Amino acid sequence: MVVLNQRQLIILWVGLGLFVTAFVWDGLFSGERNLGRYKSVLENYLHTHEKRANLILNDDDFIDRRLNNVMAGGWYKIDLLKLDSLRKEPFNICIFKDDSLVFWTQNDVLPTWNHFPDTLKNKVCIKLITLKSSLYELRYRNFTKNGVKVITAALIPVKKMYPTFEGAYLENHFPASHFIPIDLTITESVQKDNLTTVDGQVLCYMRNDDVDADALHDIGMSILLIFGFFMMGIFGDRIAKQMLKQYPSPLIGTFFFFCIMAMLRLCILWIQKSEILPYLELQFSDFNNAVFVKSLSELVIDTAFLFWFSIFFNSQFRLPDHKGQ
Repeated sequence: MVVLNQRQLIILWVGLGLFVTAFVWDGLFSGERNLGRYKSVLENYLHTHEKRANLILNDDDFIDRRLNNVMAGGWYKIDLLKLDSLRKEPFNICIFKDDSLVFWTQNDVLPTWNHFPDTLKNKVCIKLITLKSSLYELRYRNFTKNGVKVITAALIPVKKMYPTFEGAYLENHFPASHFIPIDLTITESVQKDNLTTVDGQVLCYMRNDDVDADALHDIGMSILLIFGFFMMGIFGDRIAKQMLKQYPSPLIGTFFFFCIMAMLRLCILWIQKSEILPYLELQFSDFNNAVFVKSLSELVIDTAFLFWFSIFFNSQFRLPDHKGQ
């Protein structure tokens, strides 16, 4: 009978603890919990940039200098620094004079005069608009100055989407975080969960019916499962070596080692088929017609098992040395 020593028990309990932690981690990522986390990340991102944009939209002196294209006097260096910082922001500041765009900080997307209502409101208003397939929060302030209608606007990206011909080079994503799945639906139709601005207004609503994967969930699960399987493999390796020393027949220890490796391999195959890790899809089309290996992940795992087998048998069943003969 094999008696486990303290080190073997520690390895066993650490491995089991990692699997329990993975089970708890998986339970934390239900659809409702995910949506709440996405809402928090998106709102923190929006609020941060909305506050910065409001500072510009409400800076009447800066706007007046941009309307008149003044780049002289005591404000010259201050405005240069402000313009340089605005170019590094993810949002675009635009100023319209009547129906003409006279100032902007970025060239990738620009709102048009038609995006703004005719009513004059000397306060910051918001709306969700679509430009070049992407979603943006449009913050604007329209007023009259010396008989001229002026609109100051900030265009904050919410969800970046690119046409098919650009998709091979540019990745669709949420600027707030690449961990938010692109399948998350942003809509103006009323839903249970909404996104509110820093002013407390509802910008849009969220729905996650089509979200099948979560990157943060899969990365955490992968780390826990990899280390869990590794610790269980170490445990089986130690017990098998102990059996080889304890029992006269080497078949007992060898058979136990094979059983441990086979159980680990079956568990990994079950994980692959159970779609526990849908985000980390490693399927390659070249493997679809293969007989033994169906994915890149299986190829890596099988190679690791073969390497482990080689180390085990090389260390336990060495050939006799014939140098002296």
